[in-house]
Amino acid sequence: MANDAMDDIRKLRDGARNRKGKVLAIVSSHDKLGETSYPTGYWISELAHPYLLLWRAGYEVEVASPKGGKAPVDAWSNPNSSVAQSPDDFVSTGLLENKLHGQKLSNTKKLSQINPGDYAGVWLVGGYGAAFEFADDPDIPRILRAVWEADGIIASICHGSAGWLNAKASNGDYLIQGQVITGFSKAEDQEVEKVVGSKFLKFYVEDELTKRGARYTRGELFQPFATVSENGRLVTGQQQFSGEVFGTRLLQALENVRTSSASDHAA
Repeated sequence: MANDAMDDIRKLRDGARNRKGKVLAIVSSHDKLGETSYPTGYWISELAHPYLLLWRAGYEVEVASPKGGKAPVDAWSNPNSSVAQSPDDFVSTGLLENKLHGQKLSNTKKLSQINPGDYAGVWLVGGYGAAFEFADDPDIPRILRAVWEADGIIASICHGSAGWLNAKASNGDYLIQGQVITGFSKAEDQEVEKVVGSKFLKFYVEDELTKRGARYTRGELFQPFATVSENGRLVTGQQQFSGEVFGTRLLQALENVRTSSASDHAA
């Protein structure tokens, strides 16, 4: 009897969540830091902090990667790792260890099988894996364009911004052309390369975003910073310390679109 009641409550909760919409997080499948001996992957806080905010607000979050299946988490971002940059990041630990939500990380959806029409928004999760993979991925531009042209929310954080480099609208213009945008700055990349002891990047995302007509901006180095476009539908975060402020801006953008859509239907 008690189990039946709990099932009914879960169905009511999940029904409300589905009505609010689904948001897609795209993480990297790439696990090698250029020609160095270091492993890499996606940065867990850039997934976990926005994920928690969206989930609590009633959105369903799904996770996808270019290859599908288990995606590599950068060890420096894993709070339980011996080389953890933020060992006190309880939010990231919670996502990694939660049975219900953690299974999405070990069984990510394959990007080629994603139907963009299923999502109210999409965000590109960073980490150095994205810097080596997202620019050349054939499905990321398809998904971003479809969500954008359906009046949804598109977003990136950190090196997830590499996913913008070949993303164009149906008219051939880059989606970021003329848009205020941030991402991992050139100065921050150069600081990391000093630590690693190798110039391992093929390009700096700041330079490439600017070449494509984006109005790149940044905050202080390694401090939280996020931007929202003038039309409110393109959200970006600077780096791994921007997860919470980025997630807050992303959630607000999604809610604004929902409110606007409801007003249009009411009229």
